[in-house]
Amino acid sequence: MVNQILIIQQNIFRKLTLFLVLFVFPYSTFSQEWNKPYRFTFGVQSSNYSYREFIPSLDKKSDSEIMNIQGIMTGVNGTIEYIAIKKIVFGLNAQYSYGILHYSSNFYRIYCFDSYIASTITETDIRDHLFETKVNIGYSTNFLGFECIPKLGFAFRYLYDNQQEAKLSGFVLERNTFPQVNKLNSKAYNRISRYLYIPIGFNLTKIISDKWSSSFGFEFDYFIKGWQSSFLSEADTNMINIRNNQTKGFGLHTSLSLTRLINETMHISIVPFINLWKIEKSDQVKFFKDPLDKRTGNEPKNTTFNIGLSLKIEM
Repeated sequence: MVNQILIIQQNIFRKLTLFLVLFVFPYSTFSQEWNKPYRFTFGVQSSNYSYREFIPSLDKKSDSEIMNIQGIMTGVNGTIEYIAIKKIVFGLNAQYSYGILHYSSNFYRIYCFDSYIASTITETDIRDHLFETKVNIGYSTNFLGFECIPKLGFAFRYLYDNQQEAKLSGFVLERNTFPQVNKLNSKAYNRISRYLYIPIGFNLTKIISDKWSSSFGFEFDYFIKGWQSSFLSEADTNMINIRNNQTKGFGLHTSLSLTRLINETMHISIVPFINLWKIEKSDQVKFFKDPLDKRTGNEPKNTTFNIGLSLKIEM
């Protein structure tokens, strides 16, 4: 199954690359009609995606991983930049990725008022959609022989985690001393994650020759707020859909590109990149319909790590 998923996503990446060759290259002369202060970039990308959740261990001295979602995500990205007078740079970036991912969790216990939850779950064919967009303003200057553009902006990240239609196996056993409950539940539910953040970073570009250049990009993401919607009623009709608020965390984005000049109006770049998110646990909310059931839950501390490669054309 994993090999089939990789083959499907490799085919998607090849088709996106073929689109660049057949449709973008032949019409690159259109850029000659545009005003040079504008720069347009379009690319395809593929990456290894990993999402992990953690809870404090029983000794409270470390964190224990309780679940992970992993797989290959493939997508497209685009950027438009306008270089105004006095070298002020305005930018708009958007990217979309799609992946068929794999979920797994190990046996674990959470003690709270003499209760525990134990689970061993495996899910396959989780179809995730990730969309991210940002606007920024920067200033182009020279720094030690590099073109340097420090940037500041505002960004939004949206992740739709479609688990309800995934293939699931395993069990969840829940037990409480009051009331006594033993329950087997083998259903999954969908989730939506939203982040608002402020990207703060820079790009350094070095001209190697009349045909080649390289650049390094770094970005620190100041986390403003996150909302995690969990549609629990899809898994258990005794539960309600909830939204947890996240207020602490940060992100890091870094990339290194090698660019080749094709003609006076077009460049092509190979860009390896790494993205990281570390988000602290959310607030607590009640998740059972029964008003007498006071149990609450949170979105655990989590880490998202993404490493991949993008092929871009700039005009």
